[in-house]
Amino acid sequence: MMKVGLITAGSDSPGVNAAIRGFGKAVANKHNMEVLGFRDGYLGLVEDRKVNLLEGTMLSGILTEGGTILGTSRHVPECMPSPEGATDRTQEAIDTYRRNELDHAAEILRK
Repeated sequence: MMKVGLITAGSDSPGVNAAIRGFGKAVANKHNMEVLGFRDGYLGLVEDRKVNLLEGTMLSGILTEGGTILGTSRHVPECMPSPEGATDRTQEAIDTYRRNELDHAAEILRK
């Protein structure tokens, strides 16, 4: 089974939930694939805050909802805020990618 990680990052915009739903429904119906969504953009990837987007009703009723069901942030792994100032947390993002045995990662909404 192939595993894909999905995040929404940057500013919010119309159509993000539709893109999430469209991707999820397309791969659920045509491919043997698991789709993990990481909450709050790269911060969720760094902190491994994931949900299985194809489980239960995660993709139901989201077409008319504003925003993104995953949440978003403008943080990037190489410059995350911390009490000590900007911190490079790229290795933590890579560790999460490997720990979850992802085959691919996709980003929606980068501005």
